[in-house]
Amino acid sequence: MLASDPPEHTRQRRVVTTLWAPGRVRELRPYLARVVDDLTAGWRPGTPVDLVADLAVPLPVTVVSELLGVPESDRAVLAARSHELFEATGTDRVDSASHRIGDYLTRLVDTAGDGRETARSAPCCATARGALDRPS
Repeated sequence: MLASDPPEHTRQRRVVTTLWAPGRVRELRPYLARVVDDLTAGWRPGTPVDLVADLAVPLPVTVVSELLGVPESDRAVLAARSHELFEATGTDRVDSASHRIGDYLTRLVDTAGDGRETARSAPCCATARGALDRPS
């Protein structure tokens, strides 16, 4: 999806948008609260924190990784690759970074069902294995 252009990108986006429907997000609320609690557990009154580095960056990476079924052992790598993508300048660097993420996620989806899926990642993995593969 990262490397696709309209109309294929638009079709794929429509498919994954269902994964972020309000009801689905409501179901994730307890998980999201636990993640935020874990990320902020070490914060102490009067001690400065970097909201971007300590919350705004790791929160979406953690949640998206969970929803995609990314093993915890790979999450730092995925976070670094995501950072590379969003910091990339120039078409070659953007293409390279997006392809590295895409290749990793493709391998992840291809091995889905090997016992790593969680209740939270199963809908996303099933969607990726099915609808995202089918061209319009």
